[in-house]
Amino acid sequence: MKNTNKFIAQANHGDNRWWKYLLAIISILAAFSFGQIPLTLFSYYKKKDLGISDEKFLEYMENTNFSALGISENTFFLLLLTMFIFAFFVIIWLLPIIHKRTTLSFITTRNKFDFNRFLFGLVIWFVVAFMLIFLLLDSDKYIYNFEVDKFIPLAIIAIILVPIQTAVEEIFYRGFLMQGIYRLTNKKWITLLIITILFAISHAFNPEFKNGFLTIIPAYLIFSFVMGYIAIVDNGLEIPIGIHTGNNLFVAIILSASGASVTTPSLFKTDIHNLVDILPALLVLLSVFSFALLKLKYKWKLKI
Repeated sequence: MKNTNKFIAQANHGDNRWWKYLLAIISILAAFSFGQIPLTLFSYYKKKDLGISDEKFLEYMENTNFSALGISENTFFLLLLTMFIFAFFVIIWLLPIIHKRTTLSFITTRNKFDFNRFLFGLVIWFVVAFMLIFLLLDSDKYIYNFEVDKFIPLAIIAIILVPIQTAVEEIFYRGFLMQGIYRLTNKKWITLLIITILFAISHAFNPEFKNGFLTIIPAYLIFSFVMGYIAIVDNGLEIPIGIHTGNNLFVAIILSASGASVTTPSLFKTDIHNLVDILPALLVLLSVFSFALLKLKYKWKLKI
């Protein structure tokens, strides 16, 4: 077995009957649904408190216009990330029971989670993103938005919960699902292609896609492909989780976009249309530059 097969081939361990995968997927989806209860209940409370009609309430909910319900950006951000906490505990507690494998086997081939890899991936992506975004985005397209009373709570929420959110997505897609698909196909490239497409499609409902689907989807596919490729050649998810965390921390605390699915009281703000204009080039350049730096650091053999 080649070294670069070790991570995705870990699905050959444990109990992998088809109904086990079905049970696991249902459990994770149920956790996400349960995790939406706090936001839903709080939204109904605000509806009653403000006397908003049923029609208006449904309109606000469909358009994720929670500010119209009097819900602050930080409160919405906190409640939104709460749903990932439930999914996180299902993944780290229930998946091992269902599949009779260790939690670590869904994340890495190493004896423990490599935090150095996680932090290096996070820092590389964050720094490169900072340089590229403010290079590609004209200065008149964003504004300085710092408000200390809003920013400090935001930073605390983001630093604690964003790593959990990104870990859930990475473990689900590029751990659990990718290993399961590899067990089914026994083909590395087919597995990587399927996961690349699934991850990109799962983000296709984000508001930015409404403004430029045909130009943005290839960039998302490239990003997804690079993350999956790194998981395979590096035999673990530490770097993809770090990169994903760095990306989401950046858009949460450095530059958020009005009109996006989630807005925050970040340091800088822009409009979603401005971000869409640079997003394809940005994601491609970020993926290429970050991968090149990581390749130099970890000396990967680019063959799987």
